[in-house]
Amino acid sequence: MARKTKKSKEPFKFKPAVNFGAAAAELDTLLGSCFISTAYYDQISDISNPKCGIVGRAGTGKTAILEQLKREKDHYVVLNPEELAFQFLGGSELIRALRKSGVNLDYFYKLLWRHVFVVEILKHFFPEESRRYGKVSQLMERIKGTIRPDRDRDRALQYLDDWGATILQVPQERIRQIHDTFEKRLQADLGVTGPWATVFGLEASAKGEMTWKRDIDERVTIAKKVVNGIQVQELNAVKKYLGTVILDDPEKPCYVLIDDLDRFLGEDPLVYEIIRALLVEIYDWSDVARVKIVFALRDNILHRIEAGFQSRAYQREKLADQRIGLRWTHQELIDLSDRRLSEIAKNMGASDSPRLTDILPKQNSRRPAGVAYILERTLDRPRDVIDFLNKASALAVGKNKISWQYLLQAEGPYSNSRFEALLDEWRENYPDLELVTKLLVSRPPRFPIGDWTEEDILEIMTDTSMSQAGWIDDLTKEYNRDKSHDHGLALRKFRQQVLSILYEVGLVGVRTGAGASDRYSYNSQPVLAPNEIAEDTSVIVHPTFHQALSIGQSN
Repeated sequence: MARKTKKSKEPFKFKPAVNFGAAAAELDTLLGSCFISTAYYDQISDISNPKCGIVGRAGTGKTAILEQLKREKDHYVVLNPEELAFQFLGGSELIRALRKSGVNLDYFYKLLWRHVFVVEILKHFFPEESRRYGKVSQLMERIKGTIRPDRDRDRALQYLDDWGATILQVPQERIRQIHDTFEKRLQADLGVTGPWATVFGLEASAKGEMTWKRDIDERVTIAKKVVNGIQVQELNAVKKYLGTVILDDPEKPCYVLIDDLDRFLGEDPLVYEIIRALLVEIYDWSDVARVKIVFALRDNILHRIEAGFQSRAYQREKLADQRIGLRWTHQELIDLSDRRLSEIAKNMGASDSPRLTDILPKQNSRRPAGVAYILERTLDRPRDVIDFLNKASALAVGKNKISWQYLLQAEGPYSNSRFEALLDEWRENYPDLELVTKLLVSRPPRFPIGDWTEEDILEIMTDTSMSQAGWIDDLTKEYNRDKSHDHGLALRKFRQQVLSILYEVGLVGVRTGAGASDRYSYNSQPVLAPNEIAEDTSVIVHPTFHQALSIGQSN
């Protein structure tokens, strides 16, 4: 019988199935084998390091860090925002009435979060017992037998006894039960029943009668006392014993992972209040040695959550110490791409393992090296690099390199996809952002701010697709007020305010005067105040969006 000859390996060539990764980390099949462990990951994964918040722009790798924690850590709990009853609380007649009546619900939200954290950690460390109510009684016996009797121990046991029946429920049902218990307590203290909007004088009764102001004031005062009197001592005691009884093994720390918090954001301020309470509650868990609550949040969403919020409990500087702001160097992005390319070559059985510099064009007299060309057209994010490489490699099927022809051909679709992604990323902050980008279309790559004429500005103000009562509408009203006093001042202020926003979202960079250097929000100062923008400021359209905005192409 003739022996089978072993098929020799062939040099690397692009194939139709070649993909450098997916936009969503949870769908990225290369993430596990190609994860780049940076200093940011080291801080987040270290249970003793206080850093627990991952903040950054879309596509910077926030979810990738959480996914890596799942692969590396034995004990972790994933909190799904879909199970946290945001919609239920938003639809609660009681919550709406209390908020409209000026009742601060911080303590109530804090109770919700702490209860969810405590219960989810308990469920994780008692997986077998979680299928029956005996789990709680077993935990109570363990506390009794481990800790000498004291007031805190008795409080912990009382809390577990009171809420034991809810342990098996999903977080949404537990939150609903806490809400209903709070509602019954408030009804009892007020001594009234009926629709909450009527109780607090926000609407007339079915008979058309309005509640007396004296009664409204008294009821609001009682409601505030009920909220401020929410007792969390029992819950605090359980939290304390999580660290001393349940999490008593330093080799078994527990991570609570929270992602996709922005999925339910909208115009209702309630969700922002709940997330603010979450950030405060996470800080309060820093005294539990073997628990780390890790959350990921886009920086623009965090800015909106914090904007205009005043509370003694919410101290921005203190909470900011717990966060990392994700940024990538060009070398780290190259290392990431090299590792993915190496994994692709290995998976297809290629005889060689090329690097990024091997498959991209070299520098010539007309153009920079292909690697530099791509990086210049990103906001220094892995998602941008992966997207560009995916689009270029799809054109190079059957080849072992991506030529300048393919790179330039891929740039158009890439630029369009990044432009659409940017609009989506900032939709919560600036829903009509696309209208303002008209000020950039067909402009030179760099131009003075004074090139924006009044005609250009009026075209935006009169666009019928603009949202009423939106941010552009606010700028328009301010412009019209200023114009009646000083026409030139009104024009300058509008230009400054618009440029400040275009800079913040990353569409443009600026050079604020002679001798100044070019700067962008993603690698420099994230926010540019309007009063920092002088008349000689240059607007620099980021190369990522040149194709999408027809930059350098005349009308």
